[in-house]
Order: sequence, then C-alpha cells, then structure tokens
Amino acid sequence: MVFPRLQPMREQDVDWEAKENWVLASPNNWRWFCGCDYGYSPDPTVGVVVGYNKIAKILWIVDECCGTRWSEEAIAFNMKEMLSRGGNAIGKRLNAKAVVTPSMLINSEIDNRIIDGLRTAGLNIYPIKKFSGSRDISYQFLTGGYSDVKEIWIDSEQCKTTWAEFSGAEFPRRDINGKEIIIQEWPTVRRP
Repeated sequence: MVFPRLQPMREQDVDWEAKENWVLASPNNWRWFCGCDYGYSPDPTVGVVVGYNKIAKILWIVDECCGTRWSEEAIAFNMKEMLSRGGNAIGKRLNAKAVVTPSMLINSEIDNRIIDGLRTAGLNIYPIKKFSGSRDISYQFLTGGYSDVKEIWIDSEQCKTTWAEFSGAEFPRRDINGKEIIIQEWPTVRRP
C-alpha cells in the first residue's frame, strides 16, 4: 500500500469525550482546506473538504463531490453544494462551516479560461502551480516522509471516490527475470 497510515474514519467513530482525544475535539487545532482537481475527460473533476490537525498531524478528508465532463456551471454548482454542507457532521462538530466557503478553493493548475469561468460562476479559485518534482513532494507529505502527516483519515461513506483512490493506490510492479517485483516509485497513474 502506498498510504500505510490510511484509515476509514467517520465522525461517530471518534470518542470525542475521551480525555486522550482532547487534541481532536478542540476546533482551534484544525485548519480547513477546500480543493478542486479539474479532470479532463475521462479523468473526473473532484472537489474535497479537508481538515488538518496540526498537533496530532492527522489529515481528515471529510467531504467530496466528483463527476466527469462537468461544464464550468456544473463544477460551480457541485462545489458550492459541497461547500454549503460545511464538512458534514465532522465540520459541524469542529466548527469548519465558518471557514469552508467558496472564497477559499485551491485548484490544480488549469487553463485560465476555465478559472475565469469558475470565478464568474462565484468560486474564488486559486490555482496551484505545478513544478518538476511536485508530485513526489505531495506523496512524501501524504506518506509522512516529512513528518507532517501521521495518519490519513477519510470518511469512506461520504468520500467514496477519494477512499477508492487512496486505498487502491499501489506501487508499480515489474517483471524482472520472471519474478514480479514491487518498485518503490510513486504511482504515475490514477486508480479509479
């Protein structure tokens, strides 16, 4: 598995009253992010709401919207709908609603015409510039290579596509002298 610290986790799976979970229960320990990865068909366009607990070093993906061949209007509609949920039960418990708004979306680097169309539709999207090695840095972060993430939690009921992608990611395999060997390289192909 590429992400060995991955766990399915819903709001009701956490004992919020337990003394040892004070770090999780405090809304001040969480930073909230909203992201959009625009997918050219057949790759899906995906939006996610993510919380990061800076003390426990837990990344918690709590909501998503996903679809293929969405127009700019459809992307804006689905993103706004996802953002209006405010992170669902987890976001309500941790007061994410005040932070999760259409004015804070970050996006993968895409065509400026699409960004302008999404901004016209009411989403304030900030494109992230990709550079050589940025994919490797992302994988290092998500696998705990920089000591920034100890665990990745995904609400597997609300975020089925994200759960499938994370849990289905695997290192490439190669046939070497008739034996299948797992190569310790980051995957270059997204899994459905």
